[in-house]
Amino acid sequence: MFKPAATALLLASIFALGGCGASYGNMGIWGGVEHTKLTEDTYAIRAKVSSVNDATTVDDFILLRAAEVTLADGRPYFVITKTEDLSQVYTNYVPGSVQQNYDRETYRDGNGKGYSTTATTYYTPPYEVSSVVPQRRVMIKTLMDKKGVPGMVYEAAQIKGSLGPRYLN
Repeated sequence: MFKPAATALLLASIFALGGCGASYGNMGIWGGVEHTKLTEDTYAIRAKVSSVNDATTVDDFILLRAAEVTLADGRPYFVITKTEDLSQVYTNYVPGSVQQNYDRETYRDGNGKGYSTTATTYYTPPYEVSSVVPQRRVMIKTLMDKKGVPGMVYEAAQIKGSLGPRYLN
């Protein structure tokens, strides 16, 4: 018999044991982060994680990589100039099922042998399972000074000090 709760638990266990959650590093099959230098002080950064992670992980990957490239560029600050949500939604259709069980009992009564049959029907309705694969792309500009810059200015060393221990091995 098909049991949706048992199937969901099995899939969650496979994902947990298989280690398919994204880890911070170069882009791979389960996600990661990558960057491209566009100009002297402008970078495109893309991060993707598997559906067992949430969107916060993608944002952390983006900020950590932005901090790393900013510091490698010899600059202390950066701003995010553009953000694109590239997340993908996957929907799987699980068909319903019907299972019938028959139990036959034999008994003796005063007239000889008799039979009793009990039929039990189990029905599981069809349903859909959706999963979201979070993914973002941002453009950053690295800065030497944060004075006079409109918008949110990030301090690269602070970001790396905060997120680095969580994601860097």
